[in-house]
Amino acid sequence: FFFLKRQDTAQFIALGSGNCCLENRLSELSSQFPGRAIGLAQFCTKKAHKINAAADYMIVPSRFEPCGLVQLHAMAYGTIPIVAPTGGLLDTVTSTLGFQITSCTKFTERTYSSATVTQMNTLDCVNGLAESSVSHLLTDEDTDNLLTSIENQSTDKIDSKAIVNTVLDALGQYNTEPFFHMREKGMETDWSWKKPAWKWEEALRTLWNK
Repeated sequence: FFFLKRQDTAQFIALGSGNCCLENRLSELSSQFPGRAIGLAQFCTKKAHKINAAADYMIVPSRFEPCGLVQLHAMAYGTIPIVAPTGGLLDTVTSTLGFQITSCTKFTERTYSSATVTQMNTLDCVNGLAESSVSHLLTDEDTDNLLTSIENQSTDKIDSKAIVNTVLDALGQYNTEPFFHMREKGMETDWSWKKPAWKWEEALRTLWNK
């Protein structure tokens, strides 16, 4: 939470459950930064939507994200996402809609029975961010091994610095013209199935006519 020390006017709220050590860290936030930060170690969809609706930025530094809905909810509420460039986050959050944590350089390669997965210590960045995901037809056993390895990894200083720098960059644009443009564009973007459904119907009709 170094950015809270750098930005004395910023406020932060975290909601989530999982790793016990991280949950304990969350519970200490309010005492470390009274009036400026709070951590809620719980799972609550209702609170998640309220936070999304009230926040200016939503930080999603996922190590592994096959789809991702939180960033779509954020943009619908006018909240600008700050995301790790992995999976669905990489596919949906472009430079005109939010911020990607791009200074990810430390990779490790793990080989499983049916695939080789290029994996980073904290954030899954695939070959210079050129690829969209790490889905390589993993078996159930491979997926379990991958998730276990991600959960057991410690946070690397390089990754932490990348997150802090990206957050500070986003905060530096707060209340500027690019900030409001990004917010409006996110709210206007249609992520529903309406357009894809029409395309699928058109494709099926074309095949039927043949």
